[in-house]
Amino acid sequence: MSKLVNDLIRKGYLKSERVIDAFSEINRIEFVPDEFRLQSDANVALPIGHGQMIPDPLVASIAFELLEPYEGCSILCVNSGLGWIAALSAYVTGENGAVISLEKNANLEKLGKFNADKYGYVKKNIIKFFLYKKGIEKGEHENEFPVDRILIFNEKENSVEEFRQFLKIGGKLVISIDGNLTYIERKSEDEFYAEKYPGFSLASMFVE
Repeated sequence: MSKLVNDLIRKGYLKSERVIDAFSEINRIEFVPDEFRLQSDANVALPIGHGQMIPDPLVASIAFELLEPYEGCSILCVNSGLGWIAALSAYVTGENGAVISLEKNANLEKLGKFNADKYGYVKKNIIKFFLYKKGIEKGEHENEFPVDRILIFNEKENSVEEFRQFLKIGGKLVISIDGNLTYIERKSEDEFYAEKYPGFSLASMFVE
């Protein structure tokens, strides 16, 4: 277990056993550009090209704890980048679950698929990678939806309206925008509960 993961546990940001195991086993160094490998264990967001960033471990850990994924659940990862978030999701959901990765950039989608399969997640059909431009229509990939959980990084807030339709009733969505998190839970067909956690003030919630 890395010093970073130990720090996230000690400070109360990582709490759930399966999420802790995911952050311990899925090494971020496998998902960053070569020039940033020495910074892969630092608690900073790193550029991955094409205007995207791999999120910093602190925000990612809080997002996963808010999302409360579980073994066997289905997870939609939007803007998966180089595949780190999708691979973390695949570890949590396990071989009986399913992860759908959506990425706008073809180069990042190809690299993300390659990186995630270092852990065998593509061969085992746990993660399915798809390209998308502005979103997905209700009829697309209809066998994949609805899902239990949705995790969105590097996206505009108005995309929540677009993606929350793919949540099951009782499902949860977390979107990260510039270090701010929004949590959404689908209560019924037409009712959604939402709560915003601005900036790093949200981190205080997790510290015991």
